[in-house]
Amino acid sequence: MSDAWGMAPLNWRDPAEVRRRLVAGADPNARSFALRVTPLHEAVTAEAPGDVVDVLVAHGADVDAADAEGATPLWEAVRWGNRSAAEALLRAGADPWRPAIAGRSPGRLGLDGPLTDLFAGLPGAPSISVRERDRQTRADVLIASYEWAGYWAGLDLAFVADVDEDELIRRLGRDPARCPLTDSPFMAMVEDPHADWADDEDDGEPEYSPMDFDFEAWVARRDGGAVLIGAAASSDSLCARMSAGTRLATVFFNPKGSCYVYCWADGRTVRQSEPAGYPADPWPEEWLHRFGHHAHASSHEARALAFMTAYTGVRIDEQWLIRAPKRGVPRSRA
Repeated sequence: MSDAWGMAPLNWRDPAEVRRRLVAGADPNARSFALRVTPLHEAVTAEAPGDVVDVLVAHGADVDAADAEGATPLWEAVRWGNRSAAEALLRAGADPWRPAIAGRSPGRLGLDGPLTDLFAGLPGAPSISVRERDRQTRADVLIASYEWAGYWAGLDLAFVADVDEDELIRRLGRDPARCPLTDSPFMAMVEDPHADWADDEDDGEPEYSPMDFDFEAWVARRDGGAVLIGAAASSDSLCARMSAGTRLATVFFNPKGSCYVYCWADGRTVRQSEPAGYPADPWPEEWLHRFGHHAHASSHEARALAFMTAYTGVRIDEQWLIRAPKRGVPRSRA
């Protein structure tokens, strides 16, 4: 860690280089950045092998040091799926059951992921009920059903519980009679997929966009409620109206790679969450849908849509998104 050690960045995967820095006087418990991470934190998140952990521990690194958010090196090793580092930390005496993030321990996180075998037989391991395991299995199946979502950069979506498409259109301030059934805005992908998603020669952005149409949004009924496609999904004022007396979840898939889920209930925001990270007080559904768990083999977008389905009861699939006709909401002519 260059800032804490006052040196140029190093290769955390090379135990010899790390040892040289330590022999030269680098502090194995130095703190860096606002998060107050230690060299062990940085090493395990940089995919350092167990040999590097052993070197740091041999020079006095604190295996249970917590950063500003409460994460220990073992938590980060589990979160990022660094098996070799996790094994080395456990050998060095790291506490697997010490609460880290929102009261959850590294071992408990590990029991729900690919490193289960490292923790299941340890003294103090909690008993996980059949019901809990079934809930996690169902959540993972739901996440897997949305894995296609990782390819839909730039998409705005809202799921609204317990309303039909006419009611949703009225909540947008429009007349359902003026919102005709039309082809999905994404049908062009089927007809000419190469042209639709080819890069524009001038700006590098996709040439195809739903904004090229005469409609500003599309609405359709689904089991459990209705779906809105379009920029209206990211309008706070419209989300407040659409969620009156019910629940709504919305997401924007940022082409730069991040996405945020916003949950609404009865006209107000009740949650903003990022699948890549942990909120300060995670909902049980966020743990279930792998928010912040980078070791899990799923995209952030898939986690986001699965969480939205869990919150609203509304579910979609890619073929429906591309092929199913939808009600077009005409652009305002004002």
